[in-house]
Amino acid sequence: MHFSQSNTLDSLARLNKSCRACFIGLMTVFAGMQQLIFAEDVQSEKPLATCAVQELKAQADNYEMTQAVVLNGYQQPPDTTLDNYARSADGQWLIPQQVDRTDPNVRLLILGPEQPLLVDIAIFIDGEPFTAAREKLIDDLLDDATVETLVRDAVKVSLPEDVKETEQVAESNSNDEESQENKSQEEDQGEAKKDPDKPVVDVQQRATRSVAQRLVNYMASADVKADREEVRWLLAEWTGGPAILTLGPAMNWQRVGFAPLWNAIDVDADRILSAAEIAAAAERLAQADVDENSIVELEELFAMGSRNTTAPFGHPLAVVIDRETNWQQLHSHLQAAYSRRETGQQGSAASSASALLNRIASGQLNVSQTEIQSLVEETADIKLRVSLGKQDGEKQVALLAMNAGEHLQHENMVTALQGAQYLEFSAGDAKEQDAAEPVATQIAIGAVVDGYPLFRLADRNGDRRLSPRECRNMAAVLAALDRNGDGQIDSHEKPTAIRVSITRGPHAHEMLAEPTSAARDFASVGATANAVPKPAASVPAWFTDMDRNRDGDVSRSEFLGTSEQFKQLDGDGDGLIGDQEATE
Repeated sequence: MHFSQSNTLDSLARLNKSCRACFIGLMTVFAGMQQLIFAEDVQSEKPLATCAVQELKAQADNYEMTQAVVLNGYQQPPDTTLDNYARSADGQWLIPQQVDRTDPNVRLLILGPEQPLLVDIAIFIDGEPFTAAREKLIDDLLDDATVETLVRDAVKVSLPEDVKETEQVAESNSNDEESQENKSQEEDQGEAKKDPDKPVVDVQQRATRSVAQRLVNYMASADVKADREEVRWLLAEWTGGPAILTLGPAMNWQRVGFAPLWNAIDVDADRILSAAEIAAAAERLAQADVDENSIVELEELFAMGSRNTTAPFGHPLAVVIDRETNWQQLHSHLQAAYSRRETGQQGSAASSASALLNRIASGQLNVSQTEIQSLVEETADIKLRVSLGKQDGEKQVALLAMNAGEHLQHENMVTALQGAQYLEFSAGDAKEQDAAEPVATQIAIGAVVDGYPLFRLADRNGDRRLSPRECRNMAAVLAALDRNGDGQIDSHEKPTAIRVSITRGPHAHEMLAEPTSAARDFASVGATANAVPKPAASVPAWFTDMDRNRDGDVSRSEFLGTSEQFKQLDGDGDGLIGDQEATE
């Protein structure tokens, strides 16, 4: 048999193309297996610290969103909840073209005021990578649309005359039965109105179709042939947004300028707490207590100084880093965040594991987009695992690794100390989520600078005021902040709290709406006076009655007994009877 040279070359080309396709397919399978192995390793990795996932109120899936949140009123409230989350420059949702359902990782670049940091968060829903939940939903929608299409096509098939006649009779009978049923329902509702104790069932509510059902009906229409990429777009546009939502810049920086306690102590407003100002801090707090109730209220501190010292920034605080990141836009964000630095200037935040990010933090912004793209492969500074889902035992935030710094564990928060910056991680999930609805397959990630740099550290019980005990601990708070030991606290030693929340469904903005007290314990950085005593299980009635200002302590002026009795109860001699001392 004779083969021409051209036929041979064509055969080789086809074989080569087939081999390439097989090789690509095998590599894809191999990559998927690697991701599965990685996901299993992450789930079994022993954490440094953990906290519970907070329970959120389940949101109805009608996508008429609840009211949006404005943090401290810099801007008008958005029209809907989804307006709090980031979109592209032209107002479109950021929807990935390719999704690996075996990959649980989300990489964030946190553009902190002092230092950019890379944070890897492995997110799981019911033990599976979060990406699998949305892709499984898309699988089901495409399958249901295929079935719906087949059913509709079958209905359009021409039927024999005798079958049509039979069908018309059946349809007539069906209509009669439906009329009778509607009549019975009307009678039932009439009876229910007469009897208020009888439950009323709204027929229209029963018939309401879910968003998923509406999507299936749309895709099954004759002129629509939806593929997976289009279904991702439909889910984003018709429901509550894409599989990952990130909080927008309008909310990231709302509280960045709120520093009432710092401003009250910083008398000359030079953004540095000098040795003299630190020494006079107790006197300044006494001056702030204008109603002389021994409690320094937040509004009393605001009255002593400027309410805001820094305007919100225009760049985002957290950017998702992956192959589809807009690198040119990220370069602009880095310029906006760190161009104000003089070369070589860097705050007291811990150094990043990335040499590139350390250069950027010090003001060296002559970096190319190619260099910035290397952030996809850089080692993360912080690694976390977030487990969401149905079973309470599986819901957890776990801090897995840190490049540098210390970590703390709290009931609903884990904290990573990074010099003057410290990141507080939390998560929320509704107790019950319908896995068949889009909101159950969506992750929202939010980050905010919480503001109140000193106040949130001093206000240990989070009641938004400073008690006498908390005012006395101010010296320990300030001493711990002087990291270089020069006797003063400059702007780069000023503590900055960055709170990061991960939720299932669009709830991250709700968790970050209000400022909180720090879960940071200064015992971890060399000062023990600021540790919070655990409240007693119960206190005597006399203690509650005498604690007139409700600060959890009874001072000598509040105590109705003799000085000798007070001295006997005040075991540590600090001039206050705490609840633990009252129960001993």
